[in-house]
Amino acid sequence: MHNISAGNTELILSTIFWILTKLIKETKAPSADEFKKKSLCKETIDEAVSILIKNSHRRIEQEGEEYQKIIL
Repeated sequence: MHNISAGNTELILSTIFWILTKLIKETKAPSADEFKKKSLCKETIDEAVSILIKNSHRRIEQEGEEYQKIIL
């Protein structure tokens, strides 16, 4: 993912982060336990943090982008 500011990417990513947070925090669902046991859990969290860091460092070039950046 090179341009995290393109289109509605922030809204999509924030929704994905919300879903992943719910999945990771879930304690009773077998699917959540399975996700946590697999190495994908750590890789997913690492990638999410990487995206958030990139987002926090990007410059705002167009009007309205500040709100999108904050959403993410």
